[in-house]
Amino acid sequence: MDPGDLRRLRAAFHLTQAEAAELVHVTPNAWQKWEAGDRAVNQTAAHLFCLLLGVCYPWSSKADPGSRIQDPGPGSRSRVQI
Repeated sequence: MDPGDLRRLRAAFHLTQAEAAELVHVTPNAWQKWEAGDRAVNQTAAHLFCLLLGVCYPWSSKADPGSRIQDPGPGSRSRVQI
């Protein structure tokens, strides 16, 4: 998962960086650095984040690079389209 996908997924669920960090047991500073691209996204934490939110992400390196997370719209917390 790249920084942009991580940011879009968090935003789609209307979570702050601190709330997202708490879900996967990392510091808010670490989360901020992942989203900013200052540090490589921890793929294990990203996978856990997806599992906790109930969304799937194309983890395979063979995944269609055009397949990206899209915001499902205001007020939606249950589904994210990939």
